[in-house]
Amino acid sequence: MRTHKLFIGAALAAFVTVGAMASDTAPIGRDIARDGGLTSIQGEIVRQDDEWYIQSGNELHQLHMGPYGYTNEDFLSQQSDISATGFSVPGHIAPITLEGTSETVEFWTEARYPQWAGAGERRNQVDERIGRAGERDNDGRALALGRGSNTGRAERAPRRR
Repeated sequence: MRTHKLFIGAALAAFVTVGAMASDTAPIGRDIARDGGLTSIQGEIVRQDDEWYIQSGNELHQLHMGPYGYTNEDFLSQQSDISATGFSVPGHIAPITLEGTSETVEFWTEARYPQWAGAGERRNQVDERIGRAGERDNDGRALALGRGSNTGRAERAPRRR
């Protein structure tokens, strides 16, 4: 009987811990850009708990700007009212642009690609580029590194002797 009570207590503690941790997770910008609808929001820029928000009426929308948000904090702190166009889910927005009184700053593209991701291997891109036959599109970077070949073999430059 004692083992039975101990097992029930441990299961209850695990259930409460998982429930508490699950409610603490917030969406990230990539998920918002992928799932959100194109929206425009206007309101007052607010800073809370080291995060930027737009207060629009009674609604508070967290801005998901990636690394560009941290490099543009001077722009954000100088604004009182701001207009954002981007991908939105309730309470969160991944802005394509933020328009202040005198300047506009870009964070995402309309193709849901982050401005800060660069050309690289496109790990932060929402959708992978797929070719007509379902294979990944080849580009110069992939072929130069021996990746992305339709045949599965790496293409290499001839050796010089």
